[in-house]
Amino acid sequence: MKVVGDIAVLPRSKASEGVRDMVALAVTEIQASGLRYEVDAMSTAVEGEFDEVMDLFKRVHRAVMDSGVDRVLTIIRIDEKRGGVTIDHKVSSFR
Repeated sequence: MKVVGDIAVLPRSKASEGVRDMVALAVTEIQASGLRYEVDAMSTAVEGEFDEVMDLFKRVHRAVMDSGVDRVLTIIRIDEKRGGVTIDHKVSSFR
């Protein structure tokens, strides 16, 4: 059953890497997953089966942390509905 998850990754580092580069790393991991996603100004929504989305969010967090930053705060939200939910369903009335 499809869920929609939302992830925001906030890397912290004393080194010179820019936050934008770390966010790009996170988005690259999401793109490689093959799951449907939409990037917005504050986070990225991902659509897929519950386990797929949760596994992806773990990989995204690890990819940013393993890149050498000092700290990563990852904020995750999951919308699960009996019968499933999609990104299109959630935003159709706004488009």
